[in-house]
Amino acid sequence: MRAALYTAEGRLIRPRQIFAFSLDEGLFVPAAALDLTVSDLIYEPVTDILIYDGDSLLFDGFADRQQAIENSQGAFTRLRARSRGALLLDNEARPQTYQRTTAEDIFRRHLAPHGFTEIRGHRQALSSFVVGKGMSEWEVLTSFLDKTTGAYPRILPGGIIDIETYLKSEKRVHLSNTRPGAVRYTGYEVRYDRMAPISQVLIADENGLYSTCVRNPVAEKSGISRRRYLTTPKEYADAPVRNAKLRIRSSMEEYFSVLVDAATPSAIGLLDLCIFEPMKDYDGELIATRRTISLTSGGWQTKAVLQDKRHLEMDLTEEKEESYVAVTTPSIP
Repeated sequence: MRAALYTAEGRLIRPRQIFAFSLDEGLFVPAAALDLTVSDLIYEPVTDILIYDGDSLLFDGFADRQQAIENSQGAFTRLRARSRGALLLDNEARPQTYQRTTAEDIFRRHLAPHGFTEIRGHRQALSSFVVGKGMSEWEVLTSFLDKTTGAYPRILPGGIIDIETYLKSEKRVHLSNTRPGAVRYTGYEVRYDRMAPISQVLIADENGLYSTCVRNPVAEKSGISRRRYLTTPKEYADAPVRNAKLRIRSSMEEYFSVLVDAATPSAIGLLDLCIFEPMKDYDGELIATRRTISLTSGGWQTKAVLQDKRHLEMDLTEEKEESYVAVTTPSIP
């Protein structure tokens, strides 16, 4: 692991040693968070930070806080940084109403001005789209996608925005303490949060009657009862079922997860398809949706969160009649 720091004047600093390191990143947040402590005393303001794992770029972002410290423990500099997606959180979007707009239009007007280079994925237009007062640039993008493809946007290296409508795994990782060549784990936890899922959403029609019910079979099969009555927001007036499905899908993000610890810095990456030995008979696909890489006195460690891919890919297609959300219940070995 090596760091490259750039000052406001463009000077490159290569720290002699990394004392402490923590990188936290997830699929559902646009900005990764970095905490870095290096051996050098740096008095000039650092603006840009790049972290490499071998030849691979692990982090590309900017410094939020910098502390040059000398005390009884020694001399060092602490840096706190976020990846470039934070620009989309920190900047408020201009309120306006678009007519017949596409994802490309949203990208050109709201993301490209902040240095992002390209948008990839499906193209779908909205006849009308409102950017409300107080929305961040990131909220503009996610709101547009909620109303079109239902995609999870990802920020890729080089400033590329990926808006594919599915969660595509590029790498398969075996997590096993017996299989040759597999990633060794030091601990794990299988977690269910029964307070998270919404079991039913009942939608009010134009007469004020709750005539449409969107169900979540996972919650109902598990005996979870968390019903919601929905008066559809104005922006979803033409897609009330979609709005209900989005709420149920969001509630499922915290329902089931596997937390895995590994004593290695970057063996598990976001969106990796993970075959987890203690759950080798599991009939679903577990993908990594979050990871924290850290260096402490005990050495390198990765903490990864695995989730059932099916829970994150609920069908958001509009339906005229009562709707059933297709998700399945994971099993514990």
